[in-house]
Amino acid sequence: MTGSTISVSIDVPLDRELAFQRVVEELERRLVADKDGAYGDAVRFEPGPDGRLVERRGDEEVEVASVREWQPGERIVLSWRAADWGRSKRTDVEIRFVPAEHGTMVTFEHRGWGAPILELGAGEETGGIELVGWFTDQVIVPLAEATAPSSLGQWLTDRRARRPTGPRARDSYCDPKEHRPGFKLTLAALELTLDDVLLEIGCGGGAFMREALRSGCRAVAIDHSEEMVRLTEETNGEAIAAGRLEVRRASAERLPFEDGAFTAVAMTHVFFFLEHPETALRECRRVLAENGRLAVYTPGPSLRGTPGAPVPVVRWMRLYEPEELEQLARDAGFGTIDVADHGGAHVLLARP
Repeated sequence: MTGSTISVSIDVPLDRELAFQRVVEELERRLVADKDGAYGDAVRFEPGPDGRLVERRGDEEVEVASVREWQPGERIVLSWRAADWGRSKRTDVEIRFVPAEHGTMVTFEHRGWGAPILELGAGEETGGIELVGWFTDQVIVPLAEATAPSSLGQWLTDRRARRPTGPRARDSYCDPKEHRPGFKLTLAALELTLDDVLLEIGCGGGAFMREALRSGCRAVAIDHSEEMVRLTEETNGEAIAAGRLEVRRASAERLPFEDGAFTAVAMTHVFFFLEHPETALRECRRVLAENGRLAVYTPGPSLRGTPGAPVPVVRWMRLYEPEELEQLARDAGFGTIDVADHGGAHVLLARP
């Protein structure tokens, strides 16, 4: 039994070299070990002519595939270990980059895969039923779900705003021009000084923090995206080297800091994505000193469908009226609360 060939293609409006570069970058980003050594998808990709894919099995690492051909702009061929039982042999995985009418056709093809499933079937018909079952469950269904409107919108929202990743996000969040009005209003509300210790929640690419540090304050920045943490570190390398800034990966709903550790907390273009805003605000209240202040910049409902809350991202945003923000802050334990409207965007300033 020789298995089957799995093939999927997509036309992209990129030249072959750029398409190759982006595919490799995405594979490396998606199949990667985090700082603790845990694999996001149990497989780590090591690109290059001598590259490979390694699978984590408990404390053991097993090579799943090795690069047999590496031709930038043309193809990647992997010698793949389809299984580690039965009579299964190495199979071929090829990613091809072929000129198309409006760019490049990228094709992923796995030749000979499926033999392990066929071997475990009691006869060709049973093996075939299991093989088509795997294909439907593991390929057709995920692809159908991924290309449905809601899933596509969620992916774009994560990719561009909620958990920014990829080269476009890095370029955008290094200098997010559309966010600068919100930065300015938040900084004006906080009135940072040399004596402040600032916490920024959702630091993105570090552009707001770069502005905040001009006050002379010390600061900590957090984000739930490892890629944005790295970008903030790059953007503010001098402040980190000087001991004025620490950047960490963390969640707004579970801040890893002691009570009263900060005199100021800032959130810009973040609050609308929080699934549990009341929990996040209670955490902000907990880590604020008694004389501290919290500033939150977030668009209101009137900005729905505008650049401040664009389609399709707005579908997964929570847009609050001023009185709703005030009530959330009051429920979180803040005593002095003010919500200012700025053309449909709101700045919440709250103190313990």
